[in-house]
Amino acid sequence: MAIYLFVERPALNMMPEAGALGNPLAWVLLFWAAFRYYTAYLQWVKKKRDDDRSSTLGLLMLLSTLGLTACTPFDYQQEGKDVPTAGHLKTAFDAGDSFVVHQWLDQFEVDYPNAHIEPVFMTESQLLKAVEQSSIESFYLHRYLDSTEMQALESRGVQVRSVEVAKTSVAVVVGKQSSLSQMTWQEFYARLTQSGVWVCRRTGSELRSAIDYAKNGNGDSSTWRVLEAGTVEALLVKLNQDPNAIGLVSLNAISDKKDPLSLQYRSQCKTLKLENTQSGEFVGPFQSEIVRNRYPMIQPIVAYDLQGYSGLSAGLMAFVSSQPGQIIAKKSGLLPHTQPARTIQLQ
Repeated sequence: MAIYLFVERPALNMMPEAGALGNPLAWVLLFWAAFRYYTAYLQWVKKKRDDDRSSTLGLLMLLSTLGLTACTPFDYQQEGKDVPTAGHLKTAFDAGDSFVVHQWLDQFEVDYPNAHIEPVFMTESQLLKAVEQSSIESFYLHRYLDSTEMQALESRGVQVRSVEVAKTSVAVVVGKQSSLSQMTWQEFYARLTQSGVWVCRRTGSELRSAIDYAKNGNGDSSTWRVLEAGTVEALLVKLNQDPNAIGLVSLNAISDKKDPLSLQYRSQCKTLKLENTQSGEFVGPFQSEIVRNRYPMIQPIVAYDLQGYSGLSAGLMAFVSSQPGQIIAKKSGLLPHTQPARTIQLQ
């Protein structure tokens, strides 16, 4: 028994014990954990420093971008900076289309608040002169440009885009006291060559169509007797002063049943029916007769874009040709180029 104890005691003394300095293995584990924590801390500090540097650089880039943005004109109001839905543009229109034009522009600018189109109302000759002088880049004319006019624009390097947006016509009107209700071609020819016809402006598109009707394709070289009133109001005063007088006005001036001024004009005159020289029928300047091409003085409304890029002129042309623009044309008494679609529910 004593021998057993003597042998086992040294064996027991060889096992590690936790003395004053603790277990050595625990110290090794603690040192390793501290080292890993320290290296992780150094990595975190480095990453944070890099992130702070990136944030500072990003902030500087953002401030630089904002500074450049503040100096860059993004209001599209400068010449040549307009786009289809924003900018400023001066556009010429036939003077007889003022009612439908104002409705087009009002709705267009409601849909696109950054767009501003300044309408300029001219007679046909004034409008063509402005085109020749390059003072306008967008206009709406009551006819197609002929080959000579197109060649003149193309020779100046002008890119011409056009689209027909509606049809209008010339209305022959008389005073409220007049006994006339219709007029043959011969009677109209006699008035235009003898007693005279009142117009707002001699250079307007109404007189051109009236002369074409009076000539009846015969190349007549007669001297036309034309009386100039200046405005629609003045013309209607002249007609009501003389029951035998006749005048020419653009259809839009008396066809918009929702516009108070158009209704006022309409109440001060009567519209004559004209003889269709081919069928012999008497027809008035109504949408139903224009769509059947029976009224003798029909005029297309053709939009022209001379900008040469996709600017505000192209945007207005697209709007006027769209369903909202075509509905406005129809409401105004004109014949839209594309009939607005209707939704019909079948039971």
